[in-house]
Amino acid sequence: MNPKSAVNMVKTLGVSTTIKRVVNMLKVRSGFIERIDPAEAFGVEQLQRHLKGVAPSKLLKVIQESPPPFFFDAKDDAWRGRVRQAFDEEHRAALLERVQKIEKGIIRHYSATEFDMGRPIRWHWAPQDDVEWPADRHWCRYGQFAAGLGDVKNVWEINRFAFAYDLVRASVVFDDDRWLGVGLDLIDEWIDANPPALGPQWNCGQECALRLMSWHFVVRAAVNRGVIDADRLARIAASIYRQTARIDHYISFACSIRNNHSLSEAIGLYTTGVLYPWFDKSVRWRQRGHSILAREVDYQCFTDGTYIQHSFNYHRLAASLMLWATRLTHLHEDRLPARTHAAFERHFDYLFQMVDDRSGRVPNYGPNDGALILPLAECDYLDYRPILQAGARQLGKADRFEPGQWDELSDWLGIERKAEPDGALAQRTSQSYPTGGYYNFRAGDAFGMTRCHTYFERPHEADMLHFDLWYRGQNVLRDAGSYSYNCAEPWLSYFKSTAAHNTIEIEGANQMVKGPRFIWYEWTRSEFIGRGEFDDGAGEWWEGRHFGYEKRFGVVHTRRIERRGSDDWRVIDTLIGNTQTGGMLRWRMIDCPVVLDEKENAATLSLDNATATISISGGDALESIEIVRGREGDKPDGWESLHYGRKSPLPVICVAFAGKLPVTLETRIKIAPSD
Repeated sequence: MNPKSAVNMVKTLGVSTTIKRVVNMLKVRSGFIERIDPAEAFGVEQLQRHLKGVAPSKLLKVIQESPPPFFFDAKDDAWRGRVRQAFDEEHRAALLERVQKIEKGIIRHYSATEFDMGRPIRWHWAPQDDVEWPADRHWCRYGQFAAGLGDVKNVWEINRFAFAYDLVRASVVFDDDRWLGVGLDLIDEWIDANPPALGPQWNCGQECALRLMSWHFVVRAAVNRGVIDADRLARIAASIYRQTARIDHYISFACSIRNNHSLSEAIGLYTTGVLYPWFDKSVRWRQRGHSILAREVDYQCFTDGTYIQHSFNYHRLAASLMLWATRLTHLHEDRLPARTHAAFERHFDYLFQMVDDRSGRVPNYGPNDGALILPLAECDYLDYRPILQAGARQLGKADRFEPGQWDELSDWLGIERKAEPDGALAQRTSQSYPTGGYYNFRAGDAFGMTRCHTYFERPHEADMLHFDLWYRGQNVLRDAGSYSYNCAEPWLSYFKSTAAHNTIEIEGANQMVKGPRFIWYEWTRSEFIGRGEFDDGAGEWWEGRHFGYEKRFGVVHTRRIERRGSDDWRVIDTLIGNTQTGGMLRWRMIDCPVVLDEKENAATLSLDNATATISISGGDALESIEIVRGREGDKPDGWESLHYGRKSPLPVICVAFAGKLPVTLETRIKIAPSD
């Protein structure tokens, strides 16, 4: 790294975080990590030295006689009946098909694409890249962006064992414990293929933590049902101990990067600590996990309920971790501080306000790595209702939704559901979240969202003043998503760019200056100007501006959004400055039939049960208007990614403009329902 890049890095990350990262880098390069987390055999024999008052062969009996509190008891017939009630024939058939494939080694990645991973599973194969990762070196000697190995997430994905939740679910839904046996067999296969501290599956403490959460589900259900023997439990317990020790040895790195990794790893420590009190380090892990979790939640969850990572999928990930932690600490009478619970409540309330009423989806905003760490409902990956319903119940609030498939998660976590809805479902209204810079609009059939934020934590995408619009469950104007964290250009840059969002791009440049990998320089500054209702009560307005182009191009972008009813929207973009400039306004649309009228500068969209017309005016500044869909090459356009590693084309209105500032462009969106 050259001196200029080093200075920019310190400015971007801050002195404290930079120092922590340098210290952790030195720990790796000096060999310190390999000394404290050695690649040495660790099985039942080694576990014996780390148990308190019990032999490995007696561990099963001890757990059966004095089981530490957990979310469910798989022997409870009444509970099993409640879980089964959530399944109709269609969902039973879908679950059965998935677990039958899992038994054969055919496993879904990122809740989307199935790959035949073989049996025994090829744990180090990344099928998307068709690369077999070497598994013969200490975990700290792997580079997560090593040339020739592709995306490390692709080799980690099935090693999280998210598929194991389906096996536990199937054991209850079909009243067939053999599915627990399949889960135990796959755990055994993993242990055989991943000696302690060797290989990429030990490289990330978060991956270890998420894997352990899944294993705890399988093991506890197997113990409850009496389908695991003492020798097998001892062997799995040894691996649980060793993976938890791996987290403990290097959780300092997760804390230095200030994101969901530290939450996951803290919960990994805490969960093993309370579920295996016979481990010699159980008290340390319990206390350390509890302490780090409380500290990190306080830091990462902003005072208005928004989240440090500027991403709805990461918001759900953090919500899932906090729900697990809140429930487990409650069961163990080990409550988190009141301020942490308050942050948890704000976190859920904000997310609820950002979900679409009909689909349960949220804007495809921010980085989306495909994480769904508690897949305990027969709902689509993009459906956020399971976590919101369970979170509301855990917090003692009214149900967020009518009864549905999303209730199953509550049952698995042992959270009581109301016997019948009481009609007091929570409502959504237009809200402002100025700390995180999110603003939404609510009116009948429509839901909108925009961004206006001055970054004080690391940004991921150059997307200020992006506008999302939903109508009757359809994401009419939408974000591109994030696609992949390690792919070839131009895709690596495209999905993060200003061009991949519903905002204005000046002179083909991003609103911020791109640094390496996840780094941006010259973070965008913004100003929320105001919002209010029209005097006639028929709608509302919102206004904000950003200064991302001021330093380089002398341009300030102001956006005003006006809503009248749910079917009439205006977006007025004003570019201010003392210069001549040019750029592009983009409207990324749902992939539906679209007709462009170039003479009227308007596009007509055929939605389900509605027609939407998007018209743009800008006087002499307008140069051209076109619809681009699925363009490739050096400057791609017209793409989106709803699942990690998958992209698909969609239509984008591209409006080119140029002129002496000020320039004003007005977009009007009119929606006419057909029923």
